[in-house]
Amino acid sequence: MENIKEKLIKYINLKKNKTLNLNEVYEILSLPYIPENDRKILNLLEELEKEGHIKRLKTAKKNYVGSFEKYRILNVKKEEKDIKEEILKLNKKIKIDYYLGHVEEYKKDEKIILEINRFLEGFDRKKELTVNERSYEIFRNEKILKENENILKKLGLEFCDLNCYDTYEPFFYYINEKNNNETNFRKNILVIENKDTFWTIVRAVQNLKKDDIYMIIYGEGKKILKSFSYIEEFEIDEKDKIYYFGDIDFEGVNIYITLKERFKNYDIEVFKKGYETILDIEEKPENIRKSQNENKEKIEKFLEEFDEKYKERLIKIFENKKYIPQEVFNYEIALEKMK
Repeated sequence: MENIKEKLIKYINLKKNKTLNLNEVYEILSLPYIPENDRKILNLLEELEKEGHIKRLKTAKKNYVGSFEKYRILNVKKEEKDIKEEILKLNKKIKIDYYLGHVEEYKKDEKIILEINRFLEGFDRKKELTVNERSYEIFRNEKILKENENILKKLGLEFCDLNCYDTYEPFFYYINEKNNNETNFRKNILVIENKDTFWTIVRAVQNLKKDDIYMIIYGEGKKILKSFSYIEEFEIDEKDKIYYFGDIDFEGVNIYITLKERFKNYDIEVFKKGYETILDIEEKPENIRKSQNENKEKIEKFLEEFDEKYKERLIKIFENKKYIPQEVFNYEIALEKMK
């Protein structure tokens, strides 16, 4: 009886609809409609009613043993001792240390945790799915796992523990057919922040028939921070070189340094030829047009990649809240500088 009681309590605690139907009880407990089970269910429902989990609806009909067809689910205030007992009973794949020490947080996250626990109880039957597919299977909501990844971490779990994987958000790219992999030991990849400059450099590489650039990626601003993992599909590794070229402004710096810090297993540096060229051309930079987040630590890391001449120019630009768009590096200039 204790087994089916725990199962039913977990079910009603997770139920969004606050009405419990008698047919539901038989279904969730996988019990056939036989007299012996009818009396078990009656005793169980009466016990849950005494404990304050449910309340019979007086307008509902009763079956032949006295069970009501409908009950209202009540919000039960659990004692800390009961909550800790519940945590201790979670699946052995779950690390319980964090929530044993943070009971109030557990109460807030309980519904999600119990659904994950229920999934893990039947884990061996599950085939690998994407994160969103698994999320829909568990919660009937495809976004919950991604939105609550912090709960997974507190439980000591990763997506792979739920037999699911995160999908790449692909980026737009150009593969240079002239690239000579036989003579070039490493692949050179350019990541270009803005669309116009991406197409400018693609055209220049094509017309100059350059064979030392393997791939050009359109970063699409901040999107590259989410989509860069897609590069794994192209067998790029630590021996290859990735050059980043974006606007000279706070946002452009933040994107570059965040990319470099997030993907430390890749060799990423600034595309100096691009940055130095637009610094040489644009002697009177414009004021930054919109509010941007100025991160001094990231600016310092960005400056470290330039020699003193260009470092001084960059410092003045950042101090005076100026900017230089990478579109200064137009097609005519690209043809000249990328020979």
